[in-house]
Amino acid sequence: MWGVPFEAFLAEYQDQWDVAFHRLGRVPSAHHRFMIFLHLLEKRKVPHAYLMASKMHNAFFKTVFRYMKPDKRAVRFLKQCRRQKIPVCLVTDLFAMIQIQKLKALKMTRFVDFIVSNDEVGVDKPHPNMFKAALEKMGLRAKDVIMIGDSAHKDIAGAAAMKIKTYQVLPAE
Repeated sequence: MWGVPFEAFLAEYQDQWDVAFHRLGRVPSAHHRFMIFLHLLEKRKVPHAYLMASKMHNAFFKTVFRYMKPDKRAVRFLKQCRRQKIPVCLVTDLFAMIQIQKLKALKMTRFVDFIVSNDEVGVDKPHPNMFKAALEKMGLRAKDVIMIGDSAHKDIAGAAAMKIKTYQVLPAE
């Protein structure tokens, strides 16, 4: 892209990601890939950067959704939850609309009863408000749920601080 090797582009992208988090702090809008692309393009003085950033954002997620596959272990687990009528709430640092598109692409909407997202609550995990919102939506107490996540800091430590039982899932090999 722009005669820049892919590795250099990735480095610029990561730099802009870091700039966004430095400028905005750990708030939901710092995650917005559109803004990362926009600032990267503006830095390169690309005319109508906002139009290209929009195209890049859409292409990014279209590609992600096309190639992602559901984890078989997760599907088995969620099917079991469904059979036992156990409610499932997705607590995510990704914007709700993106997460909904992801669930649709994976054909997993039937397994998720609720979503709590950073754009809804205004903070990222491990902030307690993310977990409080999930408990409120489900109408449950901390002692009645379990947080299953892959991030030791965001998922596990965040939930444990709320006295929620936790289970850390490691990536499949």
